[in-house]
Amino acid sequence: MFYHFKDVSLTQFDNKGNLLGTAPVPEDGPEAMGYIVGMRYRPDGSLLLQSLNGEIGIMDSSLTLQRHLQMPFQSTLPTLRSNVKSLDSQGNDVLVYFPGRNGTNPFEKGYFKNNFLLEKIDLESGEVQPVFKLAPESKFQEDTYHDTPYVLIAVGGHDEVLYVLDNDPIIHRYVLRGNDVPSLSIPLEARKFIQVTPQPIPLGNMDGVYPGVIDGIHPITGGFAVTYGEGLTKEEVDNQRYADPRALKSIQRNVLKFYFYDKGWSDEIDLPREISEILYIEGPEGISYGLKNVAFGGSQTTNQVTIYKLAIESTGSTKGNR
Repeated sequence: MFYHFKDVSLTQFDNKGNLLGTAPVPEDGPEAMGYIVGMRYRPDGSLLLQSLNGEIGIMDSSLTLQRHLQMPFQSTLPTLRSNVKSLDSQGNDVLVYFPGRNGTNPFEKGYFKNNFLLEKIDLESGEVQPVFKLAPESKFQEDTYHDTPYVLIAVGGHDEVLYVLDNDPIIHRYVLRGNDVPSLSIPLEARKFIQVTPQPIPLGNMDGVYPGVIDGIHPITGGFAVTYGEGLTKEEVDNQRYADPRALKSIQRNVLKFYFYDKGWSDEIDLPREISEILYIEGPEGISYGLKNVAFGGSQTTNQVTIYKLAIESTGSTKGNR
């Protein structure tokens, strides 16, 4: 599904690239949706939407708006960056990262330590309540400043909720209808994951490094898949001083790993530099889809979007076809 922000519409296509239809997003009236910052398919084929204004919408498979809810408070993170990875649902429950309850601000020191992490919306009653507390293992428990992270969530089977702060190399598993503390916290165990030194005052990245980030979390049968960029040391960044800063993501090593609850971590698998984002992972022996990296190899930005179909080779790398 593509969101066209200029003409405020959605375009749906299948896994062979065939267009299935285009529909406008309502802009006027009681069910109007603002600028879309998050969307996620649900198991029944409906589409979950979130707007910059805090509206939650459900579209059916024909892209007709069926439900419209409004968050009961304003977000204190007005851009919300991109909530594509911070929105998911299970049954009648929607989980979303939407900071701002009681005026709290995610740029404040201790925000993630002192507040609930997500909001849970009951689609039947419209009730919104905060859920989940930060695991004690997280570096955001420290009394220091870190770069404000992106939040990644993904709902798996058996009410499993995977939660990640992208610059904290640990994956947390919660139970949707269980306790607010994680049932399991799993260190990434990456060979390399560059982190910025925390500061007592907000000084930002004084290390001159390109930080590592987790950029994808995908539930699979018996575990999950995670994708991340290792980051670059200061020396590695200095060696690329004339490179386009947008190309640093391609210069770093980008990695895919699988975690199985009964076996632990797989080996690290190199992702092709031609891929900027893994969109979907079926499993280690299944099919994955990745978005073409237009910043790699001098590619020119165009209106054309290319999605690669990927499979894992036995050598531990990935190969793909358009």
